[in-house]
Amino acid sequence: MSESSKGLTTYRIFLGMLALIIVLGVGFALGMRFEQRFATETMTTGVADNGELPSSNGKSDSVESKKHNTPATVSRDVSNEAGDSKEPKSKGLAQDNEGDNTVDLFEDLRPFTGKRATGVVISGVSYNSGYIAEYYNPPVRWNLDGNFKTVKLAVGVPDDAYYSEGSFDVLLDEEIVGRYGVSKDGGLKEFTIDVAGGRILVVSGSSHTVAVVKAIGEKKE
Repeated sequence: MSESSKGLTTYRIFLGMLALIIVLGVGFALGMRFEQRFATETMTTGVADNGELPSSNGKSDSVESKKHNTPATVSRDVSNEAGDSKEPKSKGLAQDNEGDNTVDLFEDLRPFTGKRATGVVISGVSYNSGYIAEYYNPPVRWNLDGNFKTVKLAVGVPDDAYYSEGSFDVLLDEEIVGRYGVSKDGGLKEFTIDVAGGRILVVSGSSHTVAVVKAIGEKKE
C-alpha cells in the first residue's frame, strides 16, 4: 500500500471517530435535557401573582432554627379528612381551625409571590387551588404584618410529581424556622408555625415538587 493510500485510510478513520464523538455528545445533551424537563413537569400550570421578586430568596442551608420560637409541628395526616373523592375541595381541610379569629391566607390575604395552581391532586383528592413550592419558582410569601400568632399549612406531594418525596423551608423575616419533609405515601400533612410578631412568612421549596393547598392564620388576641 502506498503512503498516500495509508494517509487516506488514516484520515477516514479519524473522520469516523470524530463523527461518532459528535453523535454521542449530541445524544447525551438531548437525553439530559429531556430528563430535566420531565423531572420538573407538574400537572398544573400556575402563574406567579407578582413577577417582581424581593432581592433575597430567603434560602438557608441550616436545618436548625435560628430563632427561639421554633415552630410547633403537627404531624397530622389530614388527607382522609378531605375525603377520597376527586371532586375539587376548597374548604374541606382545616375547617376546625377556622373561625372569627382566623384568616384564609389564600382568599383573604393572598401571597404576594408564588406559583399558584388549580386542581392540585394529592392522595387522589383534588383541591381547587394551591401554591407550588419548588426552588426554581418564586417562593410563596405573605406579609403578615405582625398580626398573627400561628399559621397552619397543609402541604403534600402532588400525585403527578416526578419524585415521591419533597421538602420545604419555612422562614420568618428571613430567618429559617424549620425544614420539613412530605411524601406521596404520607399524604397531606398539616404543620403549625409560630409566627408571633413576624412580618414576612416564606415557604421555599427544593428541587422536588411540593404543594401548599391550605393556609390558615390565627390572629393575635
